[in-house]
Amino acid sequence: VASIKIANTAPKPLRAYKKRGRNITASKSGIRKAYVTLKEGDKLPIFATDDKPAKSSTKLGLKEKK
Repeated sequence: VASIKIANTAPKPLRAYKKRGRNITASKSGIRKAYVTLKEGDKLPIFATDDKPAKSSTKLGLKEKK
């Protein structure tokens, strides 16, 4: 890992309404994102691709005549 940068977003209000004479506000929770820069040749196992061959299905609409 070469560097990590973190970005925070503030929570945003969803709705404001009155309930039994009181003002009630609801809000979305804030989001934290991490921007990761990898060194040359490094890989994350999350994005690794599988080299397994795709399974072929015999039920592709082909019916045998009896």
